[in-house]
Amino acid sequence: MINELKVKYYIGEILKTKIGNSHGVFIKAKPIFLLAIINCIESKHLSANEILLNDDILKDEYYGLFKTLQPEIKPSPYLLPYFHLSSESYYSIFWTGEPFKPHPKAHSPSERYLRLNSTHSYLDGALWGLLQDEEARSFIKQQIVNFYFKAR
Repeated sequence: MINELKVKYYIGEILKTKIGNSHGVFIKAKPIFLLAIINCIESKHLSANEILLNDDILKDEYYGLFKTLQPEIKPSPYLLPYFHLSSESYYSIFWTGEPFKPHPKAHSPSERYLRLNSTHSYLDGALWGLLQDEEARSFIKQQIVNFYFKAR
């Protein structure tokens, strides 16, 4: 049995996820990355709440979803949503070294910086728990697709 209040809370948080805007083109890399994570949970590829920077299966899922959901746009490099989703309340990076502080010339860390200063990223524990439930996972995925990718 899913906790409907938690589901509503996380849907609200997810649907507030900020998306990129490059010269008037909305780039929805963060919602796509989140969908890729959810799909990897569903397929049992992700069985622990540790999202790795060098996870080739997750990368392939992300790029495949990007081509399907935003085929008119060149996919954002995997590193960007991996890092920038950490600005949202439900996703964090586990830093072992100095957390990245944006610089006027660099808004994203390099892959090398992330590899040297973090071990993985992870979802909020309660959201991770919800995504283990098939019904909640399916509902959350549908809400993301409807909100970000269905014509309005």
